[in-house]
Amino acid sequence: MKSPVYKRYLALIFLLAVIVLLLPSIIRTFKGNDSPPGTETYLTIKISNLISNEKSIPKEDTLSYGGRIFPYYIGYPTLISSLSSITKIQFIMLCRILNILLGMFSLLIIYLLIRKLTNENKLKLLILIIIVLSPPFIYLFSTCNNYSILVFLSLLAFYLLLNKKLYLILSTLIIILLGLFSFYIPLIFLAVIFLYIIFKDRAKIKWFIITTLLTLFVIIYYNYLLLNLPLFYERLAFSVKEKGINFAFQSIISDFGGKFGISLFTIVLSLFGFKKLWINKYKILHFYLIVILLVIISFYLTESLFYLNIILSIVAAIGLLNLIKARWQSNLIKTLLVLIIICGIIFSGFSYINRVSNELPNREIIRGLLFLKERTNTNDVIFSHYSRGHWINAISERKNFMDDYFAYVPNVNARWEDSQKILYSRNLDDTTKILDKYNIRYIWLDNDLKKSLWESETGLLFVLKNSKNFKNVYNDNYVEIWRYERTS
Repeated sequence: MKSPVYKRYLALIFLLAVIVLLLPSIIRTFKGNDSPPGTETYLTIKISNLISNEKSIPKEDTLSYGGRIFPYYIGYPTLISSLSSITKIQFIMLCRILNILLGMFSLLIIYLLIRKLTNENKLKLLILIIIVLSPPFIYLFSTCNNYSILVFLSLLAFYLLLNKKLYLILSTLIIILLGLFSFYIPLIFLAVIFLYIIFKDRAKIKWFIITTLLTLFVIIYYNYLLLNLPLFYERLAFSVKEKGINFAFQSIISDFGGKFGISLFTIVLSLFGFKKLWINKYKILHFYLIVILLVIISFYLTESLFYLNIILSIVAAIGLLNLIKARWQSNLIKTLLVLIIICGIIFSGFSYINRVSNELPNREIIRGLLFLKERTNTNDVIFSHYSRGHWINAISERKNFMDDYFAYVPNVNARWEDSQKILYSRNLDDTTKILDKYNIRYIWLDNDLKKSLWESETGLLFVLKNSKNFKNVYNDNYVEIWRYERTS
């Protein structure tokens, strides 16, 4: 029997989850900017628009890189497009509603899974609180991204796997469906399931083999037969990783600047948790192997952090509860340590919310993008840094020169080299030759871009201001848009 107090706390945690997921949008709206943060939302919106317009899987993305083959996964955008046509709700609003619902249902499944692990109410509540305040959870379900539904479906499939055999077929169907949402995530999830089955439920090995083969078939069929993508794409000869002491560690830990990394305090607490669990190390060997596998994969595919975060949150809660229950020689030191860690987890969560709410695009960028949509021609190509590419496609509905989806782009390395020449060359002839080569008509700059690319007025900044071939058609002291006039 669950006590009324426990039920109230449980309800409050779910309410906290709703507030946490709504906060980034509320803060942005309060600042006069109701646009979603980051770039993933805009890629999803663009793909949803393409699917909606074509009424089927498009053969080409006419906006990305000035035109390219369609290389995207259609699962989430198709869902958005279909629901929008039924409900008549705009894509962005629909993304927000759907992601919060996915977040709440994912949290519910996590709770149902936790109930299978422990009967201790305090531990259940602590696990949920740590997950709700974790940066990966906030990122997943407060921004419109493809991974939110992947994590939800993975959790649902795993929960069904642990229940009656009757649900195995449904679990198989869900895992197979993952192949329409991602290439790597289904494979990572299957690797986790394999380790669990080998150690805990070998009776399901036959089921696992069949499910794996069917999932691989869906992935291969979708990518190489339906989309007709080549087996290999051009390997990048350039790096787009952020600068730092160690990018791999930075991307894994949110407090070091990771996009959706795990909280440092959760990692520290999990060490105490692993120490507690070490007593039963031979009984939960599969658990340790799953953690090791996900940690290794995280250095190469940060998406695996979404799964690793859930596991480490469980272990961190065990560590925190063990710290609270442990006998210390000094209760004062114990209390201070526990308080510091709890405050650290809370601070890490809300600090990440603040970071997400301040992410670009801001309202100045949105106004500039709408100017491009209203004042330029449909076939005009807009040059900017690749980080602005999805915004140009989704909001301006214009062709970009580059974006961060580099896979399957013809001559992507040559295009990258040309972009670097445009950005950093002071030679007008070299710049105009490349602009003509790609039929570039407009150039987009903004203050954040200028600060990150140039330390002084050199390169493209010098060329723009010292040539009659370029006319400044938009300037609001944050965004600059220049029109390139070809020399006859």
